[in-house]
Parts: sequence; C-alpha cells; structure tokens
Amino acid sequence: MDKYDVSFIVTTYNSVNTLERLFTSIVEQRAKPSFEVVFVDDGSTDQTGQLIKHYVTQYPNVSAYFQSNQGPSAARNRGIAAAAGTFVTFADDDDEYAPSFLHDAWQASATKKTGHHWN
Repeated sequence: MDKYDVSFIVTTYNSVNTLERLFTSIVEQRAKPSFEVVFVDDGSTDQTGQLIKHYVTQYPNVSAYFQSNQGPSAARNRGIAAAAGTFVTFADDDDEYAPSFLHDAWQASATKKTGHHWN
C-alpha cells in the first residue's frame, strides 16, 4: 500500500538559488491529496545539500538522497525507487508550481478513472 497519493521527485544539482521557490510552490499546494517530496541531489558542490537537509528536518513528508554526479536520468531513477506515492511527478529545481497544480492534476485523474469530479 502506498503511503502518499503523490510523490514529487525533485532532482537537483547546484540549485541553492532556485530551490526555495520550487519547494515553497510545492508545500503551498491547495489540494487534499497527501504528498511527499523526494529530493535527489546529484552531486551538488554548493549549499544545495544543506538547504535540502533543512527541509528534511522541518517536514515529515520530505526525504533526501545524495549521490555523486550521475546525470538527471540516474537521479530520477533514484527518486522513483524511493517514492512512496501512488502517482509520481517530476520537478526540475528551477520549476515553480501554480497553487492549484496538484488539485487540478488529481481532479483530472479522478475524472478519467471514475467519470466523477473530486472536490
């Protein structure tokens, strides 16, 4: 059984200047499905790792994995292996989500499966 409805997999490399905007846009989602954030730091050499570790200590639904630089595909595969969500979405470290992203995606999924809208 999955622990979360959605896993946000965030692969990152040297993104200390953009990661906070992305993370804030995820945790401020106006949706009811449960979600987790799985960070995979792909060998950052700046302060990205420290920022991620801070998020892990502040939020119970955030986890982090650190690896030597292997590229985005390897980082995403690591995130998939760690994800505990029914659905997975990928985020780049310079992305920013609209506040309704998760709600809209969840509603579209529910409508497609059942023909009913989720409220």
